[in-house]
Formats: sequence, structure tokens, C-alpha cells
Amino acid sequence: MLQIILAYLVIFYQLSAAFPTSFGQYDLVTKESYHGTTRFFIVDNWGSLSVSPFDTASEVAVADAMDKLDVKLNTTFQLTLGDNFYYDDVRANTFEHVFSATSLQTSWHVLAGNHDHRGNVSTEIEYGKKSK
Repeated sequence: MLQIILAYLVIFYQLSAAFPTSFGQYDLVTKESYHGTTRFFIVDNWGSLSVSPFDTASEVAVADAMDKLDVKLNTTFQLTLGDNFYYDDVRANTFEHVFSATSLQTSWHVLAGNHDHRGNVSTEIEYGKKSK
């Protein structure tokens, strides 16, 4: 548990080094890493819409930022802290089509949040079994 908390604090520190350069854009500052370091992204509450196109501009922006930052970090997995999908089902166009960059094609470890399927996460679990 301590390792998880420390990992969260390290990522929080790295992300807190971000500073806005213009409306809607951020430069992320990272320090050179040491060999053998495990790196991963933590995301939560990325949201989606209940109508087409289902994804949101913010969700796409997060995926783009993760892809760009991964060039420096070379993450080995991704961790979600919940509120991954909203409304009644999981759609490929709110996950696979948004987080589609080659750099993000790693293992995703998913925790369910209170908005995930209104308290019934069975759809999300089933989706994880067949998601590409």
C-alpha cells in the first residue's frame, strides 16, 4: 500500500510541474529518469457523453497529452481510478478509439468508480475481458 501511495505522490509531483502556456495547452516538465524506473499514468473521471460522438474534447485532450508525454516517460502500464465510463454501457469510441496511440497500448489496470454504470460494473468487467 505504501508503494502505491508513493507512486501516486511521485506522479502528482511530476504533473504539478505542469504550467499553462496558453489557454488549453500545457507544457509538462519531467526530470530525466533512472534506469529501471517503473512509469505509468494514473487517470480518472475521463467521462463521456450519452449521445454520439460519445467522447468529449477533454477526453481526447487527455489521451493526446498522455501520448506526447509518453515519448519521455515510456510508461509500462496505465492505472485508472474510477469513473471510467458513464451512463449505461461501455463503448469502444469512449476508450479504444480515444486512447488509441501506440504508446498507450499497454496494460490498463482499472478500478471502478461511483459513476461506472450506476453502481453495476459487470458491463465494464465483461468489456475488459474482450477489449483489444
